[in-house]
Amino acid sequence: MGAISEFFEEVNSLFGFFFDTQLAFHTTRERLEKLQMDIGGTDNSPFMVRSGPPEGPPEQELERSLHATTLGALKQRLGETGLDLTLAAHSVVVFVFHVWDERYRGLVASEKGLNKASVQVDILGDLRLIRNSLIHNKGIAAADIANCESLVRFKPGDVIQLNKKDIEFIILKLREQLQ
Repeated sequence: MGAISEFFEEVNSLFGFFFDTQLAFHTTRERLEKLQMDIGGTDNSPFMVRSGPPEGPPEQELERSLHATTLGALKQRLGETGLDLTLAAHSVVVFVFHVWDERYRGLVASEKGLNKASVQVDILGDLRLIRNSLIHNKGIAAADIANCESLVRFKPGDVIQLNKKDIEFIILKLREQLQ
């Protein structure tokens, strides 16, 4: 099996993770809404994650929780345009570029008898620029985002918020440009 085929196996797993999270978020949100109706909770009702069963009054439990929020904030995060799906999309971009750059770019170069620097793929170059803005610029598009060739959705200074359509576009471009 060639390096590009191996790369696509890993990419398939990463994109599967993204689509699995989307389904999990949707299902969890539906279950939370049902639970909210069943118990008569409001969007301001507290929601917490903790290790083990409750041991004290609600105020202490909130302080000891691993994570505390409200049902409304949680449902919003789990929505199609919520923070959780955005973070999952960002994670996939970071991982895909990392796997490419650290493992497969050199293998592809070796298979083709080239040096690593000469193996350039537009969409992966775009993912590098987006990744750098996500990691080093707190999700704000840096000036070099203007150099994107395939994914030209962001301008310098924009808040980068990738979504399902962006991930689908990236998958299609990877297939188009690497095969």
